[in-house]
Amino acid sequence: MIEKNRHLDLFSNIKWGDKLSGLGNGLWPFTKSFYYGYRYNDPPYSLLLLISSSIGICILFHLDRALMILSHLGFFYPKNVWLYAGYRLLLLSSPFLSWGIFQTVISSSRRKDLATRLYDANLVNRRNQLPAYISDLPIDSSTRILKLTKASLPLKTFTENKDRLESTLQVTIDQIIDNKERGTVDILYGFGEMPKIFPLMERVNAVGRDSFIIGKTRAQEIVCSLKENPHWLVAGQSLFGKSTFVNQCVATLYLNNPDYEFLCIDLKGGIEFEVFKNTKRITVAGNIEEAIGELEQIPLMFEERMELLRENGCKDIEAYEDLIKNKKADGKNLKKLGRFVIAVDEVAELFLTSEKATGQDIQKTRDILSQVTRQGRALGVHAILATQRPDARALDTQVKANLSGIICYQLPNDASSILVLGNGRATDITNIRGRAILKRGPDLVEVQTPILNRDEINTLLADYRIDANSKGSEKDGPVLPTINNPTSKGGKGTKK
Repeated sequence: MIEKNRHLDLFSNIKWGDKLSGLGNGLWPFTKSFYYGYRYNDPPYSLLLLISSSIGICILFHLDRALMILSHLGFFYPKNVWLYAGYRLLLLSSPFLSWGIFQTVISSSRRKDLATRLYDANLVNRRNQLPAYISDLPIDSSTRILKLTKASLPLKTFTENKDRLESTLQVTIDQIIDNKERGTVDILYGFGEMPKIFPLMERVNAVGRDSFIIGKTRAQEIVCSLKENPHWLVAGQSLFGKSTFVNQCVATLYLNNPDYEFLCIDLKGGIEFEVFKNTKRITVAGNIEEAIGELEQIPLMFEERMELLRENGCKDIEAYEDLIKNKKADGKNLKKLGRFVIAVDEVAELFLTSEKATGQDIQKTRDILSQVTRQGRALGVHAILATQRPDARALDTQVKANLSGIICYQLPNDASSILVLGNGRATDITNIRGRAILKRGPDLVEVQTPILNRDEINTLLADYRIDANSKGSEKDGPVLPTINNPTSKGGKGTKK
């Protein structure tokens, strides 16, 4: 009788199906998180490749072996050809593996808690499956984006359960986006309520010199200075607050800076800037001839200001202002300079040829605005340019490149958004008038921009109006003490 092998018998009695199933159940969440991390999150490929290349150089010069020997781990260094090949492959891929593992650890720690909350929000499909967690990343200081798989649920299910989702996650959801390209649902949210309206009337006189209010986030009010961001692009579709924003910028700067002078260009007959007509220190150009005539005076202003700065040894208008403030004239020619702001409501109209504007005229306006955005900061000349169409035809690329601040309202497609912000964020802005994205450098911040309506502007500027049939009086406000700006041939000229 053959004696049974005890170990073989024990081995044969193991339920391998259950063991493999358990192992698979344990590895699947890890594998799934790793996969989601790379498919949906935009890994930093450039950085990972740089690290991998550095490791490759270390392997090439055997620096890895030297390090292991110094660490008394030289006995781990593979000597077999195949082991060495696997070792090199593992080292070279380690940055990518590490990033994937990091995403897996993060998602694993949040998955269970989120699953409970999604279940409470009634986001369950017919197979009793929940949307899977992919990532939760910050967009700016007050807004985050939670990415989930759809789990075969339509966008309507997510939007219908928005209130439940806000309650169970204890957040305020700005928007739920169906990301068809990646097959995800992207939930933009924040902690605290984003204001849906930001009235400015009570704040406009307290903003301070050289500054205007950009808007409010959940956490703070953002104020920007022309000294820090001298030129601005305001982009977006009609009816979302683009013209209102430009008007409040002009009104705020006007009221807080009695030495500022303004040129407001609106080629739709001056409708948007009509509220500023017959106001001291503000010239409104309502057609292309007036606009070109006024802009032709800008190069003369540049020459005069440059000469004045050179005479007094100043590199820019701020140094010149300090010179006057400290009264260090030393007998030189000193004349107080006020900043000059050019506001254009629809700049695309300024760059399009017509019966009244030849190609030569258009090229001249492009060159002038390009000069303003390139050299205007040092000379105290600033541009605020608004447009519905931020493409190369409507906005000169050199001009756009020098606009250091951007306010972007909702845009109709990703192509327009990418031109303005460098990404498709402007197409995802919630459908609230006045809601926009602020971009300064690489930073993007969602804001609710301020509203200052025409009646309020009229009230604020009442003491600065000029009788159209007279030269004005002392109560009209201070005369701008700046370099002479010759009367334009096309417009009425800047008032002095």
